This record gives sequence, C-alpha cells and structure tokens, in this order.
Amino acid sequence: MTMEHSNLIIAVLFMTAFASSPSFGQQVIASVDLPLKQEAPELETDTAIAPLVTAARHLRAGTIVQDADILVDGGAPDAVASLKKTMAGKEIKHTVYAGKPLTLSDLGSPTVIKRNAVITIEFIRGPLVITTDGRALDPGGVGDTVRVMNLNSRIILTAMVVGANKVVTQ
Repeated sequence: MTMEHSNLIIAVLFMTAFASSPSFGQQVIASVDLPLKQEAPELETDTAIAPLVTAARHLRAGTIVQDADILVDGGAPDAVASLKKTMAGKEIKHTVYAGKPLTLSDLGSPTVIKRNAVITIEFIRGPLVITTDGRALDPGGVGDTVRVMNLNSRIILTAMVVGANKVVTQ
C-alpha cells in the first residue's frame, strides 16, 4: 500500500501471553479508516476587529501619556474613546517608538516615589501608628508595593505606596 491512498488503515496489535507457552503471539483486534486530507472549517466573517493602538510619537520611559500621544486604528467609536480614556494619564514603563503598538502592559500608574528618595514610612497596626524616615529602594506609583529601608534601623521592609513620598506597612 502506498501513501497515495486517501485512507490509512491502522492496525492495532495486541500482544498476548499464553499461559502454557513462554512465547508471545500477535493478534489484529481492530482496523480504522482515517482520511489523510481534512477540509478546514469555515471561518465567520462577522467578527469584530479589535482596535490597534499605536504611539503617535516617540515615547520615552517615564512619559505620562496624553490623548495626542495615542493613535487608534479601527474599532467602534465608543471602544476607541474608552481606550483613550484608559491609557491617558498612565506612565510609559519602557520606550515605545512612533508607529509601534502600545498595549496596557506597556503602561503603569504614574511614579510618585523615585528610587533612593527619602520617604515617610508609616507602620499601622490597629490604633498604633509609628512614623519614621526611610529610603525607597524601588520606584513606584500609588498602590504599588515597593521595598524601603528604615534609615534608623537599616531594616528593609515591603510597603505600599499611598501618596507622594509616603508608604504604609503593616
């Protein structure tokens, strides 16, 4: 049989051991016809196309995105407005060149604490609040978790950014 045939016969062999004999026997227990060529399923043509967002100009890391920095190609007008509203005011995490795609993973909340900045650390546990000075070891925006060092004890803590040069730890 050659490969030109449209069907392939698969024979499943079953090895059985005979109790009285140490030798093994082979038995064909099934054969199945499978077509070699399959037709591709038809694709729907009514699918909605997601808008393509690109940078209107060269955007360096740390740039706050404005509406004019975003070009949106395709999509429904309400989706375009929603995308622009979501992206405006965010900070670029890494450089994006003009005409290149811009995604939400390229953006983050604006940095309010810079690396090595002197900050205020608040420790809150129930009614107890302790405030001390520290140094930011990581940059971060509001809601981000950053590493900070207590300047008095030199202990490194993990804290959440709550405002400009202010973090809270529990």
